[in-house]
Amino acid sequence: MRIYFIRPGETEFSKQGKIQGMFNSPLTEKGVASAQAKGIMMQNYGIDIIVSSTIVDASSTAEIIGQYTGITPLFSKRINEMHFGEWTGMSLSEVELSRPLEYMHWKMSKYDFIIPCGDSYQTVEMRSRTLVDNVMERLEDRAAIISGEHVAKTMLGYLLDMPKEDMIRIRQPYDIIYFIDTMYQRYGYLNLKNGITMCDELITAD
Repeated sequence: MRIYFIRPGETEFSKQGKIQGMFNSPLTEKGVASAQAKGIMMQNYGIDIIVSSTIVDASSTAEIIGQYTGITPLFSKRINEMHFGEWTGMSLSEVELSRPLEYMHWKMSKYDFIIPCGDSYQTVEMRSRTLVDNVMERLEDRAAIISGEHVAKTMLGYLLDMPKEDMIRIRQPYDIIYFIDTMYQRYGYLNLKNGITMCDELITAD
């Protein structure tokens, strides 16, 4: 089985540098164009099922990809993006300035730290891995999972059995589609910008 992990494109919040999380910020024109490009690419990869977060940027992306592939998306709250609680709508620099202790604890222990009224990576992983297990049990050969970057990290980390500190360092730019091939035990990413496929590599922060 091969699973593709697709991140929605630019939203009104991300365009302004705001933390979005579970907030329903719509795709910008750039975000819609990104979803269309991903739909065209997925036409060539023979996906059998699309599973999406219910957050509007992901669900809109799933609907657009569905139009290109002829597949009606399924939706699950289990892969909704990390909830940033009281940080929602702020920039990270604003969080650092206005909530220095919270920011410090988050930087020191990102996996375990629960954002006030929000999630931690640990809580996100607990709910997302259930969906991953359900997808893995299906008979379809190729699945596309559409979700925010932070929840995608937890699914990739779970399937690749990565140390938590390495999982947190994964980055997924808008134009990158990750994949995991469970039959051949391969992983990597597709680059929408240049059409290059990279195997056995993930993009990580320094």
